Amino acid sequence: MPLWLKGVLPHVAIGAAMLLLVYGLDRCAHYAMSSMQESATQAGEQKARADHYQEAIRQTEKADAAADEVRRNGGPARDDCLRDSRTPENC
Repeated sequence: MPLWLKGVLPHVAIGAAMLLLVYGLDRCAHYAMSSMQESATQAGEQKARADHYQEAIRQTEKADAAADEVRRNGGPARDDCLRDSRTPENC
């Protein structure tokens, strides 16, 4: 082996090792970022789903309150229901 190659070879090996290390760190960072982005997307979807369900519950409670008011106070809607229904207890 030539003398100049003996002096250069360790530097080349160290440089290659450094490049491999930097490439490995880049791949790890890319994987971590994509994992965090996927987690954030899933969290956003869960939040949107929870908001949708909360709105559905709110509207159902509002409709139940209106139905209770009609049952208590009567009115044209209850009269129509009693007249047309086969099961008046549902009115």
